[in-house]
Amino acid sequence: MRSEAALSELVALVSALAAMLAAVNSGAGVALPERVRGHSQPGGARIPGTSFELAPTAAAGAMVALLQDYRDATFAQRFAETLAQVDAASRVAPSHGQTGPLMEEVLVVCGVAAAPSPSQADGAMPAHTLASAVGELGSALRHQFKPDEAQRVLTCFEQPGVLAGMPVRDFMALLVRL
Repeated sequence: MRSEAALSELVALVSALAAMLAAVNSGAGVALPERVRGHSQPGGARIPGTSFELAPTAAAGAMVALLQDYRDATFAQRFAETLAQVDAASRVAPSHGQTGPLMEEVLVVCGVAAAPSPSQADGAMPAHTLASAVGELGSALRHQFKPDEAQRVLTCFEQPGVLAGMPVRDFMALLVRL
């Protein structure tokens, strides 16, 4: 059984990802090209909802900028920095004969032991459940991606263990716009 704290952090992670994707279509997203100019790094960390590939520090900064209105600035910072660092590492791993990190590493750093299904959240979160966070993510995804692409991302959160066992490189590839 998952602790309430770990579940709360998973809800924060899903909500932050939804907020980041929604922000790509907002004023923060419009300002993103100017913010990342000169920081392009092919094979670098990717910004969800965009085609940008940046040095990890620049990618983390861009993600934090997209999350400027997110309700938990400390979590947003930790999530963005972790995602950028682990994504960059996952993209160079194959060139060194390695498989690269799994999303479990992101979950652990963000305080989530593993990804439960929305049904496991029933009653655990009084106001903002995992199911509603996944709903927010679905809405943000549908504004940016085709329905089948959005569903592939949502499946990661709907099936227990899928997200934790997924290579970061594969998860981030689901979130990139070409």
